[in-house]
Amino acid sequence: MKPRWLVTSPFLAAALLTIGCQLEQDTAAESSLTRVAAKAAAPGPAIADIPAAELRSVLADLARAHEQKTQLAWYVSTPLRSIDAPFKPFYAKMGQQEKDLLASLQAWAKAHNVDLTYKASGDTTGRAQKIMEDRQEKLVRGDDKTNFERDNLMQMYSDYEWQVAEVQALLPKIKDPALKTYLEKSLKIHEDGSAEILGLLKKYKFSA
Repeated sequence: MKPRWLVTSPFLAAALLTIGCQLEQDTAAESSLTRVAAKAAAPGPAIADIPAAELRSVLADLARAHEQKTQLAWYVSTPLRSIDAPFKPFYAKMGQQEKDLLASLQAWAKAHNVDLTYKASGDTTGRAQKIMEDRQEKLVRGDDKTNFERDNLMQMYSDYEWQVAEVQALLPKIKDPALKTYLEKSLKIHEDGSAEILGLLKKYKFSA
């Protein structure tokens, strides 16, 4: 039962009616603002069927791999670490291909505000990867010319195969057409490159 004074006071009744109308208007205005804010904050078409953080991490890893292979191609083209003529065409082509792939990925990332900065994982897998990379670098830096050519090609074969596996795992999850085009191009380049590296290893009596 309502308190009697709410029923018998005309002044309070009018005041409450005014307050009620104001509350309804405020609620309506708040609902309208909420709808506008929600619409503004709503994401565009999904890029991939995986979490954004996972996608960023994989793309940053791919960008780092492109950059490293571009640097390697430049390195072996200089007197700092010259290689024999039969190997030069592969590295020259690799350098241009990886440079183009990196540019494509960077352009896409810029358009979609994706940070491609590589951040090494601090978990056990990340630490193990860092140890492996350090061991591989130490090996090739200490090699003579013949062993450098062999060891580097073997490491490049593993790198290309990992790129193929990583892209194959990612592609089915991608919805964005431009990103899918980049990944499909990268997949073809690394599949072909892997086969070419195996051919060089066999031709020059190296074994992976």
